[in-house]
Amino acid sequence: MYPQAFVWVRGRTAAASQAFVGAAAGHVKPCPAEVPEHVDVVIAATTSKAPVYDLPARAGRLVIGVGAFRPDLAEIGPATLHGSALYADEPAGARHEAGDLIQAGVDWTHVRPLAALLDAAPDHTRPLVFKSVGSAAWDLAAGRAALAALRREGAVPHGG
Repeated sequence: MYPQAFVWVRGRTAAASQAFVGAAAGHVKPCPAEVPEHVDVVIAATTSKAPVYDLPARAGRLVIGVGAFRPDLAEIGPATLHGSALYADEPAGARHEAGDLIQAGVDWTHVRPLAALLDAAPDHTRPLVFKSVGSAAWDLAAGRAALAALRREGAVPHGG
């Protein structure tokens, strides 16, 4: 779908990154030491206790954190979080589970729910961060959307 797109991978060690790249198919390669300016999206999916991404917030880049789901875990650092428009799948749950947001001491009145994006698009002139701690309601919605798409394509019969 996006032949010019590729994924850079950074693990805890260069060997871990290289092993993943070797096992993955497609446009996957080890991430350079510094994230290049032209990168549009950074996704952190780790149970690290220390931020793995903490570059200053930058307009035009979406940072997504899906791995740090306990107060003692953090994958996105305060340099990224402060100054970014913050969204969470469920801010009420994030207050207790999103270690990166908790440890950075974010102002929770500025953390918007993901559902807010249904009514208004985000301000793309600001850096954007989405933090997920897991929400069964969003999982159900994604499943329903995927099933509807498969039915439109004829891959799944109605009622099946």
